[in-house]
Amino acid sequence: MNPKLTVLMPVYNGERFLSDAIESILGQTYKDFELLIINDGSADRSREIILSYDDPRIILVENQQNQGIPRTRNIGLKLARGKYVACMDADDISMPDRLEKQIKFLVDNPEVGLVAGWIEIVGEDRKHLGFWRVDKANNTPEEIYYTLHFRNCIAQSSVLFDKDIVLKCGGYDERFTKTEDFELWLRLSKTTKVAKIKQVLVKRREYNTNTSLKLIQEHKLNTEKLYFLNFPEFLTDNKSKEILLFIKDLSREPKPAELGDLLKVFNQINDKIILEANPHLLSIKKLKTYCRIRKNHFIFNFIKKNLYTRQK
Repeated sequence: MNPKLTVLMPVYNGERFLSDAIESILGQTYKDFELLIINDGSADRSREIILSYDDPRIILVENQQNQGIPRTRNIGLKLARGKYVACMDADDISMPDRLEKQIKFLVDNPEVGLVAGWIEIVGEDRKHLGFWRVDKANNTPEEIYYTLHFRNCIAQSSVLFDKDIVLKCGGYDERFTKTEDFELWLRLSKTTKVAKIKQVLVKRREYNTNTSLKLIQEHKLNTEKLYFLNFPEFLTDNKSKEILLFIKDLSREPKPAELGDLLKVFNQINDKIILEANPHLLSIKKLKTYCRIRKNHFIFNFIKKNLYTRQK
């Protein structure tokens, strides 16, 4: 009999924290799962560490050469035997009741295709570093749908979804090598309800290797690429591009336009997001309310920034 859930864990040279990740899954209160680990051509001790566990729930698959994260995740989706798939990175830590809470949430809310949870950011030594602000600020399907048009608000290691819905949606787009998760969440939010449990379910580890300036810059460029793909009609010239970027990130300098011109574009963006929303999945009334909240937030921060600049 197939397990109800597949926990999908790609690994590439993950020996440093791999044991912590594996043990956080094997120690879950929910038991009906397989842990599908795909070793993506690691050159370190990752394979040895995986094989050291004598647990029949662990399924090891080996890529003969490195395929990259998006392709490896797609390989995993096709091999997964569970009705549901939970994502897990090889350097993160799942809370003991994470899977139990997420499975229960999807069973109790069959209209939801993907459920995430909050993450706590920790260091190499597991010590608390903080929380992901945009993660905790966006929880309802309407908030998540809106925010995904601008930036990611769902951590990969915190999601559990209906496998068939993701496969029907096409899985991960392998062109987005650093933001394949972000791109998939946005597509899914247009075809199914995406929700979040307002509890920390995963500890995401940050350390030198995964927070290097090069990786941060690559991620930023890929995020901007996806953002522009959402609003191609507003990219008529270089100024319009700068306005789009400024609406996404008020910290940019210099200011590309005055508030009135910025709000014209902001209103057009909000109108498009509302127009394209599926009324069978989302409350249009709630979405419109959130659009107003985000616009007011933008106005407040724009004025605050201008006042600060003048005082300097």
